[in-house]
Amino acid sequence: MNDSLPKLLLRRSEGGHGAVLWGHEAQPHFGRAFDRLLAEGLLTERAPATTWPPCSTCEGRCEGRDIVVIGDLLVAECPEDHRCNSTLAPNLIRSFEIDAAVLCRLIAAASGLSGDLATVTDGVWDLGRLPSGRSVMLALDPMAAADPRLVTLIRTRVEPNQTTLLLPGAVPELQRQHLAEAGLRIMMTMEALGDAGFALDPAALAPSMPGKVRLNIGRAGRTVALDRRPRQLGDQPLRLLVKLAEAAQRHGGFVETHELDRAIYGDQIRPAAREPRDIIRLLKDGLAAGLEGAEAKAARDLIEGKRQPSRYRLALMPEEIDIRP
Repeated sequence: MNDSLPKLLLRRSEGGHGAVLWGHEAQPHFGRAFDRLLAEGLLTERAPATTWPPCSTCEGRCEGRDIVVIGDLLVAECPEDHRCNSTLAPNLIRSFEIDAAVLCRLIAAASGLSGDLATVTDGVWDLGRLPSGRSVMLALDPMAAADPRLVTLIRTRVEPNQTTLLLPGAVPELQRQHLAEAGLRIMMTMEALGDAGFALDPAALAPSMPGKVRLNIGRAGRTVALDRRPRQLGDQPLRLLVKLAEAAQRHGGFVETHELDRAIYGDQIRPAAREPRDIIRLLKDGLAAGLEGAEAKAARDLIEGKRQPSRYRLALMPEEIDIRP
């Protein structure tokens, strides 16, 4: 794997606490840039290794081989058979501790994010703000990303639907889905990091440009327009759309069907023969009316559904929705 040094450091840091860059990994990157990271405190060289893994012939009889100097050579000395000694290059016994906080500070500075670096929880950092005001957070520790309190901790600082959370590759898909349902925009850190340096790609962090409204709803006139095209919706699909649009603006998450029932029927008893999914179908039909092919599919796909529990959401960013009285 021929990673750039920033990507290599991120990969090692995503293992959690005590991240280390080993000498054989660091060697291709030695030079001015590497020395600068040492001076900035991102990397701290540890004491050289004094032991080496046992040779293959020992079959577990010894815990390791002492590293000794014989003449001008570094040798991993086998206590069982000197023929199993290994000569080591000097860089192999070097290692460097990675300071996660310094790494996050460099990423934030290179990406032009405003605000001061702050810790959300151990292993998760608030890197700062994009020019649009969107927050960018970075989880380096997979265990911290799986903490059930993480969404609550983020909410104490910012609105989830205005936040991009960068995650390690080791975070399971189910956990990513849980975080996305809370309104967070989820990305893998490696996907957001540019090809060179520590800068994140701003287009990847916030693909929807602020000010580009896609859905207009006028409550008083009962009007709906999607991508500037007027849509004709019945009373119940319109109520459903308003509920989903309000949820998307507020927290970006899913709305469970019992809440949709209340939005559609109020205090009235829902007809036993009609489920929320029936109104969802009418809403999708209304949004896609007059469209064909990929456009019709895209309009229908704006309403996303999940099971267990049954719930739905409007797949638009808050800045893409305008609801008028």
